[in-house]
Amino acid sequence: MKLWRRFSLEPFGCGRQIRFGHLLGGKDWHIVLAQSQKRIGGDAYCKISCLTAIDLDGHILWQWGEPRIDPEMNLISADVPLQVYDINGDGRDEVIFAVDFELVILDGATGKVLRRAPTPLSDEAPEELIGVPHDAYA
Repeated sequence: MKLWRRFSLEPFGCGRQIRFGHLLGGKDWHIVLAQSQKRIGGDAYCKISCLTAIDLDGHILWQWGEPRIDPEMNLISADVPLQVYDINGDGRDEVIFAVDFELVILDGATGKVLRRAPTPLSDEAPEELIGVPHDAYA
């Protein structure tokens, strides 16, 4: 491997929450960085608090939420509900994520909300949510 480019991600950098896509269409790659915050102890149920889309020179295309410098957010080892995919078939990738019990689709080029829908409700008792086995909580 050889270092290709270097640029600052402050204050919107994150731990391992990074996705790549063609946000403007065409062959150029873009990066979406997701900052998150912990809601309870450990990594379970962390919440996306900021998304930043950049080009490969580090220039910001758009941001959703407010970026912040917090070393705690880099310690999250769990994956966050975020994908980059051309879900509407227009030739440009959209940013799809879940936050505050909603599924949200952002235009990859502008960061504007294209669509949102509520996530399904759970019938599990709230006091049993911490440490729930895999696939037991929707």
